[in-house]
Amino acid sequence: MNIKDVLLGKPLKNNELAHEKLSKLWGLPILASDAVSSVAYAIEEILLVLIPLVGAAAFHFVPYVVIPILFLLLILVFSYSQIINHYPQGGGAYAVAQENIGNKAALLTAAALIIDYIMTVAVSISSSTAALVSAFPAFHDYKVVISLIFASIITLINLRGAREASKIFGLPTYIFIFSMVMLIIVGFFRLATGSLHPIEYSAGVFPKESIQGIGVLMLLKAFSSGCSAMSGIEAVSDSVPSFKDPAVRNAKMILRTLAGIIVFIFGGISLLAIHLRVAIVPGHTVLSQLSSAVFGHTFMFYIIQIFTSLILNNLSESLSQ
Repeated sequence: MNIKDVLLGKPLKNNELAHEKLSKLWGLPILASDAVSSVAYAIEEILLVLIPLVGAAAFHFVPYVVIPILFLLLILVFSYSQIINHYPQGGGAYAVAQENIGNKAALLTAAALIIDYIMTVAVSISSSTAALVSAFPAFHDYKVVISLIFASIITLINLRGAREASKIFGLPTYIFIFSMVMLIIVGFFRLATGSLHPIEYSAGVFPKESIQGIGVLMLLKAFSSGCSAMSGIEAVSDSVPSFKDPAVRNAKMILRTLAGIIVFIFGGISLLAIHLRVAIVPGHTVLSQLSSAVFGHTFMFYIIQIFTSLILNNLSESLSQ
C-alpha cells in the first residue's frame, strides 16, 4: 500500500460508487453546513455597516434589513425547488444557464462561481479561525497558520470521498444547530425573566449617532452584506445526484428543512443582537459576545465557539460536493 492509498483510500470500482451517495441523515449536515454556518457572521456583517454610520441607533434599522433577507430566502428556496424538479441530474448554475441562455452565459456563470468559491473558502476559514481565537486568545498570533492547517485537512478529507466526509463533518453541523437553538431559547427565556440585560461597553464603542447619515443606499449595503446568510442555498440543487434514491424527493425535503433552520437561527440571533445591543469589538465576534452574555464563560460558551469554528470549515467542505 502506497502513501496515496493511506491518505486518500483505495480507488473505487464503478459498482461501489452507489455506496458513496448521501442519505437524508448525512446529506442535510453536509449540504446545510454552508448556509447554516453563514448565520454565524451574517448579523455581524450587517452591524459592521450600520454601527459606524449611526452608532447605537443601528439596532433600530436591523429589522428593515433582516426581514427582506428572510423574504428573499423563501423566494430562493422556491426557485431552487423548481430547479431540483427540472434538473434531477444536478441543476448547477452552469447547467441551467447553458440550457436556457447559451454557452457564453454559462461560461460567464462558471467563472463567477470559481471566484465565488475561492472567496467563500477564504472567508469561511478566516471566520472559523476568528471564532476559535475568540475563545482562545492565546492563538491570536497564529491565525494564518491555523487557517492553512484547516484548509489542508478539509482538502484531504474530501479527497477520500463523500460518504466519509459526510460522517466526519455531519456531527459538528448537528451540534452547531443544537447549540444555536439552545442559545436562542435560553437567551429569550432569560430576557423574559429579567435575568439578561444589554451588554455594557466602555465609552466610545458606539460612534456618535447621526440618523441623517443613513439612507436607502446604506440600507442596501447592509442588506447585501447580510445576504451572506443565504450563502450555500444552491448547494442542494447542485448535488441532487449525490443523494440516495429517491434523490429528487430527498433533495427537496432537505432544502425545505434547511430553509426552516436558517429562518429560525438567523432571525433568532438577529433579535438577540438587537435586545442585547451587541457592538463590534476587535478580537470578539458578535456570536461570541452573545454566547458570553447568555451562558457566561461556561461549557456552553466554549461548545458554541468550537463548533462554530468547525462548521465554518464545513462551509468550505460543502463547496466540494
